[in-house]
Amino acid sequence: MERCGPEASAAELTDFICAAQMARAEDVYLPEDVKPKLNHILNGSGGYKKRKMYNELCKRKKAKAIFEEETIRLPKPMIGFGVPTEPVPATVRRTLPEQAVGPPFFYYENVALAPKGVWDTISRFLYDIEPEFVDSKYFCAAARKRGYIHNLPVENRFPLFPLAPRTIHEALPLSKKWWPSWDPRTKLK
Repeated sequence: MERCGPEASAAELTDFICAAQMARAEDVYLPEDVKPKLNHILNGSGGYKKRKMYNELCKRKKAKAIFEEETIRLPKPMIGFGVPTEPVPATVRRTLPEQAVGPPFFYYENVALAPKGVWDTISRFLYDIEPEFVDSKYFCAAARKRGYIHNLPVENRFPLFPLAPRTIHEALPLSKKWWPSWDPRTKLK
C-alpha cells in the first residue's frame, strides 16, 4: 500500500507483491559484489583513502570470523551410548547431576549439526548433561544425524522385540525364489 498508493486496485497490489517476490528470488543468483583485495589496495602510493579502505577490510574480516558459526565435531561412528543391535562401546561412562537423576524424566532432541555453542547452551539449561549423538540410520530409514539430551538410563539397553527385518529376504521370504542371480542387493536401504 505504501509503494502503490491507497487508491491502487487489488490486482495492482498482487502484481506488485508477486514481482517483488520474484525479484527477491532472483537476487540469490546474482554474483556477489567485488570486494577490494589486499594487494590491490597496497599497490601505488599509500594514500589515506587506501589505508582507510584496508583498515575497513581488516575489520570486516575480523567481524566475519567472530560472527561466522562453526559446527561441532561429531563422534564416529555416531552410536551415542550404544545401539541395542550393536556391541556396547567400552567407553560409556555418564554421570548425571543429583537433580537430574530419576523422575521426572526428560528427553530433548535436535539436529546434531547445529551451529557452535547451541549444544552448550541447551546442555547448560538441562543440568549440563552431555548430549548423545546418534545417526538415525541405525533405527530409521531416514539417515539423519541427531543429538539428544536426556536423563534416561543408558545402562542395560536392549532392543524391542520382535526385531525388524534387516534384509530384503527376511522382509519378503518368498522373493528369494524369484530373485535374479545378477542382483547382489540384500539390504532394505
